[in-house]
Amino acid sequence: MSIERKVLDPDKKYKIPEPRTETESLVRQLYRLAAQWYQTKDQTFVEQYHVVYNTLREMGWNGAIDIEAELPDELMPEEYMKKIDEVRKRWNNSK
Repeated sequence: MSIERKVLDPDKKYKIPEPRTETESLVRQLYRLAAQWYQTKDQTFVEQYHVVYNTLREMGWNGAIDIEAELPDELMPEEYMKKIDEVRKRWNNSK
């Protein structure tokens, strides 16, 4: 059985739908800020990332962050890394 993979056309302009909620908009900002940091290594983007993350948490958001929207572990918000460590411990204990 072979699986056909569809590759996106790099010359085509893809439209990303507008965010439906403030939460969705803030999560998208995490993606943009992470991408900007990876391109520039500018600490300003890390600081802005933390502000957006903390805003999401204050709104009651408790979601996961996709790997594409994460910074290196040492730059991620401390609260998020504690959450990740707890999940890893639970995962390891369940094996």
